[in-house]
Amino acid sequence: MTINKRFLDLTKEEKIEFFLHGQNLLLQYHTHSPFLFRRNNVQERLNYVREVLEKYKGYCYMDDFIIVLFNHVVVEDPKNVIETLKKYQFNPPDPNFNALSVDFVIFRSMTDCMNWCKSKYDPKIKYVVYVKNGKPQIFKTEKLISRLFHVPLAVG
Repeated sequence: MTINKRFLDLTKEEKIEFFLHGQNLLLQYHTHSPFLFRRNNVQERLNYVREVLEKYKGYCYMDDFIIVLFNHVVVEDPKNVIETLKKYQFNPPDPNFNALSVDFVIFRSMTDCMNWCKSKYDPKIKYVVYVKNGKPQIFKTEKLISRLFHVPLAVG
């Protein structure tokens, strides 16, 4: 099953399926992930999922090999992306976006993730903000495109 729409538009059952599919991906491809539900972290994981189920207003994508929660945001200061993430954490997509925020992602392989990134290309996107283990990373889109499409960038 493929899902590609606003997270708010999913039924409760589809939202649960989304997270269960993520757990299956982790069990199959990333057995040491801290995001797996384990005896010692069940409450913490459930609290995270509950909060996202109730509050997330961005987009979601799911196919056989990847799940992603992402949003269209405005990065005003690339050196202080934490403020952007706080502002948009549970807000709807900004129609005047200049960045794509990848808030949560689980994938089989980097190729699956790269293919998803390629499918979301929009010339308005100047930055891609990726949160890994609670730490934001920001990439200029042209550098990311260069990597994804294997196109060398001209200097100058």
